[in-house]
Amino acid sequence: EGTAGVVRAFIQNGMGSLPQPVQLYYIEPHFRYDRPQKGRYRQFWQLAVEVIGESDPALDAQIILLAHQILEDLGIAHLFTLQLNSIGTPGAREKYIQALRDYYFGKERNLCPECRDRLEKNPLRLLDCKVEDCTILVKLAPSILDHLDDESRQFHNELKEFLDELGIKYIENPKLVRGLDYYT
Repeated sequence: EGTAGVVRAFIQNGMGSLPQPVQLYYIEPHFRYDRPQKGRYRQFWQLAVEVIGESDPALDAQIILLAHQILEDLGIAHLFTLQLNSIGTPGAREKYIQALRDYYFGKERNLCPECRDRLEKNPLRLLDCKVEDCTILVKLAPSILDHLDDESRQFHNELKEFLDELGIKYIENPKLVRGLDYYT
């Protein structure tokens, strides 16, 4: 994961005093600590683009457009589908996390051991489980889209408007989450 290193470089090199936002990228090899799943290798390459210092749906659309253009140039865009979600502002996210905890209260015995742990540490990750009993519960779980505050909803809608203007197709997936909490 390269984001932490990029943020460290941003801070250590005083990039916070530069005109914002600062856009950085990296292309580098990474290594899995855990034993790789079937079909995966321990070493892999990762390309990432980071935008630090400003929150704007136009910037998100710009990064999505960049990824789309790279896939188009490689001739493989048809192999991918863009899935879109919002985890909202920190306040909206906290309210949603509480709604998830409330929903799963009394259902803990139906969760796999890993999800019982996730319920305490990071309830958003419950939406990511592939175990059958857990996926059944996820289908009935509250949706983040119903818990967005006005600011989050406006940002998400503006991003979709930009993508529509750019002709980039997407599918809304309110169960889409990342395991790394610092992504927005």
